[in-house]
Amino acid sequence: MLIYLATLVLSMLFAWRLQHAATLQREYGNDGLWRFVWLFLLLVVLGGVVGFRNGVGTDYGNYIDVFTIIQSKTYEEIWEERESLFGVLNLFCANVFGEYLPMFVISAGLTVTLILIGIYKESSEYILSFFLLIGGMYFFDLFNGMRQMISTAIMFAAYPLLKRGKWIWLIILTLISCEFHSSAVLILLVFFYASKVRPKSPVLWLTILVFALIYLFYNAFVESLINLLNETDSIYAGYESMLIAKDQGANALRFGLAAVPGILGLLFWKQLSLQRDDVGILLNLSIINALFMLIATKHWIFARFSMFFGIYNILLWPEILKCFEPKSRQIMRLGVISVYFVYFWLIVHTDSNLLPYESWLFGGVFH
Repeated sequence: MLIYLATLVLSMLFAWRLQHAATLQREYGNDGLWRFVWLFLLLVVLGGVVGFRNGVGTDYGNYIDVFTIIQSKTYEEIWEERESLFGVLNLFCANVFGEYLPMFVISAGLTVTLILIGIYKESSEYILSFFLLIGGMYFFDLFNGMRQMISTAIMFAAYPLLKRGKWIWLIILTLISCEFHSSAVLILLVFFYASKVRPKSPVLWLTILVFALIYLFYNAFVESLINLLNETDSIYAGYESMLIAKDQGANALRFGLAAVPGILGLLFWKQLSLQRDDVGILLNLSIINALFMLIATKHWIFARFSMFFGIYNILLWPEILKCFEPKSRQIMRLGVISVYFVYFWLIVHTDSNLLPYESWLFGGVFH
């Protein structure tokens, strides 16, 4: 647990210095060297903790199995398969390094770099965003959904393109993302929805109603979903036995925390809409994240979709806090930090095989 606490503290420290360097660059036109220094240190800390882990995370063993299988294939064979870019990465590491550790390091470095780009370009409060990245458990999705988080990070870094309506580029990046995790096409669909639907509009309320009905009539929904997957010969048809399993719901605490920014955003929409032009997009993404997490309380597999959208809360929260008067804002900020820290502490100890932490650093004996 100490390594995660140290990661949290160091990230906030470097984010504070990054905020200071960015302010100096804007106000005095500095060359920005220190911005890159602090971003690099953030990459070292965050990327190192993920990339050099040893046996940490629910999917760790699965990715070793994938690496082992891919070693017997050729690049031509991999290009003909789904999610080929991840296969290419594995085969490259097998041919060049002869072991799987570089695959974890490269994947972590790529994902963290893209997330850093997204935060640097879009967050209005780096310290809070980096705290929420870890305290909100979004950082730990890199431990348990490595391919999916590469796709998520690609689209997160591309968020400025969504604001400017650059759909051709977004489609191209979605196709690239799908070669790491094929379900990434959902991000593009939700991006389109989030950019076109105005918060508090009838379309949004209808969307919430649809998800509420799915939650209430979950068994009928799953039955229809399984039939659809089988009829379309989907690669996810094999999830049938998993979907019908009982008592597989995600922790309800995760839904509660996911719902808070969306609820506050709707309550304070009049003030929130004055903060930045794209805040409606961020709010819609937050609400979609909460709705998927609602269904995940029935079965955890739907929380995998929340991995695509939950990360945008780290950009939305600073805007929500600006809606409060200065004195109330500080109280609210302290409340957000306290609640997310408690959440982080509880989830790290109970979910996703995150403890004990062990790393390949220092001879592979560091815990």
